[in-house]
Amino acid sequence: MSSSPQVEKILALANSPKTAYALWAVASIAALLPLFAARDLPLIDLPSHLGAIEVWSHYGDASRGYAKYYELNLEPAPYWVAYGVMRLCAFLMPVRAAAKLFLALSIAALVLGLRELLRAHRAPTILALAGLLIGWGAFTQWGMLPFVGALGPLLFGYALLARLVDASETVEAHGKTRTRLFIGSAVVGVFLLFSHPMAFLLWLVGVAVYARGWKALVAFPALVVFVLQLAHSPGAQPNAQQVVRIQGLWRLPWTAIRRIPDGLAGFSPETWQPVFVLVLLGSLVTALVLARRDPPARDKRPILLAGVLFLACVFLPYHLEKPVGFAGMNVRVPPVLALAMFAVLARSALPGWRSLAAGVPLAAAVVALSVSLWVRFRGFDKKTRDFYSVVEHLPQDPA
Repeated sequence: MSSSPQVEKILALANSPKTAYALWAVASIAALLPLFAARDLPLIDLPSHLGAIEVWSHYGDASRGYAKYYELNLEPAPYWVAYGVMRLCAFLMPVRAAAKLFLALSIAALVLGLRELLRAHRAPTILALAGLLIGWGAFTQWGMLPFVGALGPLLFGYALLARLVDASETVEAHGKTRTRLFIGSAVVGVFLLFSHPMAFLLWLVGVAVYARGWKALVAFPALVVFVLQLAHSPGAQPNAQQVVRIQGLWRLPWTAIRRIPDGLAGFSPETWQPVFVLVLLGSLVTALVLARRDPPARDKRPILLAGVLFLACVFLPYHLEKPVGFAGMNVRVPPVLALAMFAVLARSALPGWRSLAAGVPLAAAVVALSVSLWVRFRGFDKKTRDFYSVVEHLPQDPA
């Protein structure tokens, strides 16, 4: 029985690559809109990051007086990448604009990193739209810019590890290809070490999942740098009487599982937590149902990675107090877990309308969340206008 002309037109439109491009364009533009909604974005930790970049940018300006109250320390440390990028941008634009540009680049890197992970496992790349949704998730709205900026490189690091293993097991792979992938993976490890400590630890999880034998040596350069950092950090060498103890705050396993959505949704948990979870799981289930698979060549590594990340959500401490202070450990894992889960569609395809069936809910959620943030950010901007009018008349006082 032949279908009607209207149905054929709809199917042709759904199967057209231009439709997928339009979906990406709409979601990407929507994801950037909240950046322009307010002079200052109401992200919780953002002012502290802006303050540090402001002091660094004008440290030598005697009229500002920062040198009297602050000591400039440029030794390599975590946050170095985020602060370094924003400092370079601050040469060309105000610090506020530099932070917004860094956030835009972080969201773009998150999407591209997820896309590379999906490509490395031959999974449908339309699912990389989830990166735009997580890009405006909890940690962006909490203002944790260094961690958000490290998520994309972390996913890219997983992709390089997968490609390194595949190239090592393929006879046709050229030796130079393996060497480049090995060096690239090692560089990403060092990069993540200077981006955020949790991103570096989660990269080591990826090394443990993917790498075997000599391939595990990709972590060696970063671990050497890490040990050197610890050796030169204040108070790193305890006295003979001191005992290194691990102390912190752990959550019960069920509590840790129940709080996983906290690491996905942001400002309005009671509203957006169910939306985030349902959309992400719905798109994943839809893709699993509609995907055309290659069973003889099933890739189980993404399933193992997702499983280890889930265990990290459950058993890592909420806060670590000793031997180092580290607030919010396990709650930083859910966005990585949510994004890595899409790679379980390894060696699968979503041709034509199947791709849109999995991607449209993700794009729609991105648009809805971006509009919600735009409205809230605009409301915040209006409420702070009187505050700005007062601040503009205050004298410069670094104290």
